[in-house]
Amino acid sequence: MCVILIADSVAPSEEMITQAYEKNPEGAGFAWREKAPNGEEIVHWVKGLDLPESIKLFKKLPLPYIAHFRIASSGFAKSAALCHPFPIQKDVSLATEGKTKGFVMFHNGYWNNWKTGVMDGLKGTTYKIPPGRWSDTRAMAWMAAHYGVAILNFIDEKAVAFSPKNIDVFGVGWSKIGEVWASNRFFDQGGTKMYPHNQGKGSLYTTPPASMTHSTSSNSGKVISSESAREATVLSNDAEPRGALTVVPFDRAVLLNKIGQLSKNQLKHARKATEKNRPFALQRDEKGALKVLVL
Repeated sequence: MCVILIADSVAPSEEMITQAYEKNPEGAGFAWREKAPNGEEIVHWVKGLDLPESIKLFKKLPLPYIAHFRIASSGFAKSAALCHPFPIQKDVSLATEGKTKGFVMFHNGYWNNWKTGVMDGLKGTTYKIPPGRWSDTRAMAWMAAHYGVAILNFIDEKAVAFSPKNIDVFGVGWSKIGEVWASNRFFDQGGTKMYPHNQGKGSLYTTPPASMTHSTSSNSGKVISSESAREATVLSNDAEPRGALTVVPFDRAVLLNKIGQLSKNQLKHARKATEKNRPFALQRDEKGALKVLVL
C-alpha cells in the first residue's frame, strides 16, 4: 500500500515523512515547483530516494509539493525507475530526476486492467510503446499523455497530477492528517481521525478541497470519480458540496434513480449521454437536487 502526501499550504512533519517511508520503504519521490532560468515556472521531480535522502530534501522544499512512498505491488520489483512520479509525456520517462513544463503523476492503488487498457488505447492509432520497465502507474501516465489528464477520472484510482499551475486530485478515500492530505492513513501510527473537507457530513469517502482540483467542464467545482454503490449513499446524503461535479457510470445513475435521488428526466439525459459514448457528471443545484451535466 503506497501513500501520496499533498503538502499544499502546510508541510508534513518529519515524523509523518518517517512513518510514511517506514510503511512503504521501497523508494520515495517528490515533485515541487521552481523557476527556470528564463523565469518560467516548471515542475522538478526526483524519485528513488531512501529515508535519509527524503528527510534531507523535504526540509528545504517550497510549498506546494507532492510526496509519494512506494511499496511494490505484486509482480513489480523494487526499482528506483518505477517509483513515482512519472512525467505525463509520450515517452513516460523512467528518469529518476527531471524537470517539465507539464504534469507529473503519482498513484496510490493498483490498476488491475492496465495491460488491457494500454492495448485498447493502441487500437486504431500509430502510438508507440516506449521501451523499459512497466507498471500500472507508468501505464496510467502513458494514457494521460495520449488522451489527456482527464482520462484519470475513468480509471477509478487515487492519483495526483501536478503541474506548474494545477494540483489535480483523482479518486475517493482521501484522509486529512493535520493540514496534509493523504491517499490513505495506514502509515499513521497516531490513529488520526479522517476529516472530510465538508466538515464531517456524510461518509469517509472524500477528496481534497476544490481549490486543488480542476473541472473538466465550464461549471465550477471539483471533479471526483465514483467507485462503488456506497458512493450513491454519499450523494444521497448530500455529502458533496453544492456545485461539485461527480463523474459516475450509468449504473450509478440508475441506482440513484431507484433510491429517489435522481429524477426520471435526469436519468433520461444520462442514458442519452451513455448511448453517445459521452461521459457525464452529477451536480447538486442550490436546492440540493441532482442534475446531469454532459461533459
